[in-house]
Amino acid sequence: MDNPVLRYILIFGVVAVIAFLVSLLAVWFKKHPNRSKGNKRRIRMPKVIPFLAWPVLVVGLLGLLASFAASSEDAVAMPIAFGVVTLAGAYLLFIYRNWYVDVGDNEMEFRTTLGKEHQLAYHEIVSYSFRDQGLQKFLTFRGPKGEKLDLSISQYNLPPLMAAIEFHHQHGRWPLPGEPR
Repeated sequence: MDNPVLRYILIFGVVAVIAFLVSLLAVWFKKHPNRSKGNKRRIRMPKVIPFLAWPVLVVGLLGLLASFAASSEDAVAMPIAFGVVTLAGAYLLFIYRNWYVDVGDNEMEFRTTLGKEHQLAYHEIVSYSFRDQGLQKFLTFRGPKGEKLDLSISQYNLPPLMAAIEFHHQHGRWPLPGEPR
């Protein structure tokens, strides 16, 4: 293309279309959370994570194998680079497999990305805070034993937890098990 204005308009149009498609995908993920097959209350990470992780893992492994046939000047850099790509794909699969949150009326259960399971009643929550990051709103809370969960409440719809936080905000204390909200 000889016309730079036309090129910039085309680039802007492609970026706008991609941003629109990503926002549609985000709305769809919020309306259709990835629930566990065994326990329908458990919400897991979106299914797009393994769809991204598998190609990254495969490309990393193929590149790692191909790097051993590389020329001598690339003999160190290529295995390191493709090793990092392979580890990134494996890590994405690992966190997808481990993480979930299960919010009930009186307590919540969650597993961290490293696989440690926690069960926390709402009245045991020590602190919580909200923060905005980009276009998403995040909730971070801590339990009495140092448990910590940081999740996007823009992405994960958790009405019982939000009702308990609203109760805490209005009454200055957490609701006791069985107490109406």
